[in-house]
Amino acid sequence: MITSVLTGLGSFGMACLAWRYTNVEKLAWILYTWLTLMLIGTIVTDLSVWYGWGVILMKLCPLWLGLCGIGYLITGLGMRSRLILICGAIHLLAIGLLPFVGPWQILLTGIVISGCVIALAELQWDSNGVCNYQSLY
Repeated sequence: MITSVLTGLGSFGMACLAWRYTNVEKLAWILYTWLTLMLIGTIVTDLSVWYGWGVILMKLCPLWLGLCGIGYLITGLGMRSRLILICGAIHLLAIGLLPFVGPWQILLTGIVISGCVIALAELQWDSNGVCNYQSLY
């Protein structure tokens, strides 16, 4: 329950912080896609916990890697950013590694998700002319 609230707050915060930028750059559809993906993931995760759906509980790592990977790929395509596309590909490739790490799946998932977020925060990523920062001011 706490994780669902935190996911909801994070999604709401993302929407608030990105709203003006996405409207100016005509990229609001990317924001809506991320909100939808996070809502789907939260609902599936909560239902699997509440109703004891063991099959889905065993697949939460691939679920979240897949949802984030799809989100990054859509964002990368929309913004024409190679770094964001690479992050999406890393997420999807990590799903294939999960069976080989056994009980360490949660650790691998955390490393991939947080590693890509840190890379996006620290590295200068291209947007190939989609982002015109001067229009924001």
